[in-house]
Amino acid sequence: FYGQTGIYSARAKSNGDGVLEITYAMCSNLEVVDFGDITDIQEYSFLSCGLKSELNIPGTVKIIRAGAFDNNEKITAVKLQEGVEEIERDCFDECYSVRNIYFPKSLTSIVNGSPFGTSFN
Repeated sequence: FYGQTGIYSARAKSNGDGVLEITYAMCSNLEVVDFGDITDIQEYSFLSCGLKSELNIPGTVKIIRAGAFDNNEKITAVKLQEGVEEIERDCFDECYSVRNIYFPKSLTSIVNGSPFGTSFN
């Protein structure tokens, strides 16, 4: 679905192993995602989408890879639910509107530096 501007909401699916099957990168009007059975959000899967307001990552997602939500300027808060275990570098880089992030107790690893690159203070 890379670059499809006619997608406004999506139910992400895996191919049975929990890994996101397709990318929604550059789907600039994508506002809402149901993460379904996803346990592993791959690199740049949601790069430059139109995701709005609060991004709620369910505890069924165990790992968020580098750059997964890079350049989503409308996200104001990120809520990682209990169960999320690992986030990689820059997974929320260039999300300049984020003012709040909620880390669960289950989070055991922030790999290779800040999840926000240089955009979050």
